[in-house]
Amino acid sequence: MHIAPLRPLDLNTNGKEDVIAPFISYNLNATFPKLLATNGCGCTVHSCPLHACSVGHYHTAISPKDELLLTKGMQFTDLVDWALVNEDDPTLQGEVQYFHTHHSKVVQIACHIGALKESLQTECLTMYHSSDHLAATNMIAHICRCIDRNSNKAPYFTG
Repeated sequence: MHIAPLRPLDLNTNGKEDVIAPFISYNLNATFPKLLATNGCGCTVHSCPLHACSVGHYHTAISPKDELLLTKGMQFTDLVDWALVNEDDPTLQGEVQYFHTHHSKVVQIACHIGALKESLQTECLTMYHSSDHLAATNMIAHICRCIDRNSNKAPYFTG
């Protein structure tokens, strides 16, 4: 946890009244980093998601190639982590943590969708083979003849 001796923070807690908190800290170890604010020891701790501050309206979009720099386990991951620590901006570190968490989730969901698509393809193929076998036995004609011959005996058609 990073504790910053900064000016009092005006923290809006989801549309409720604003809370002026002179003590703030950052929880960067959470899955989704948080900004924690309080009036002192034993007081209520207010929290909100920690996001990086914008540098203005005009900025360059991050390209897919640039996203590789932010992806965990890539060639330059350690260098990017080192740069984030030396930049000493907890909000930037928190935003990169958000990116890492959501990127991992996207990869996990994509793998799950891929496995489901493969399973769907296998089941459809098996169903089509079964349909071919049923067609080869002329199943529809057999069923129709049986219904025509025995409709008066079937409990479904008697009233």
